[in-house]
Amino acid sequence: MILRLLVAQELYYNFLCKISQTGCRHVVITSGNHDSPTFLNAPNQVLKALNIHVVTASTGALADQVIPLYNKKGDLEVIVCAVPYLRDSGREGA
Repeated sequence: MILRLLVAQELYYNFLCKISQTGCRHVVITSGNHDSPTFLNAPNQVLKALNIHVVTASTGALADQVIPLYNKKGDLEVIVCAVPYLRDSGREGA
């Protein structure tokens, strides 16, 4: 089990390194039902510097899930509404 987790971690970090070296200006990652929010968020500060946005849970603050993306000139290009897998513990009233 530990080996599988290490392999998954290596694949994730290799993907992030490779995508940051392409012409892709922004990446938005949302967690799924089998993803560990803690694992995906671990390198969050470094990822922000690479324009990689990670949303792993609904915090109740809409601004945490609405991500404006800007072009090279600084103009708003698109707004992404990133909705991660909603666990029972993350839903209101659960």
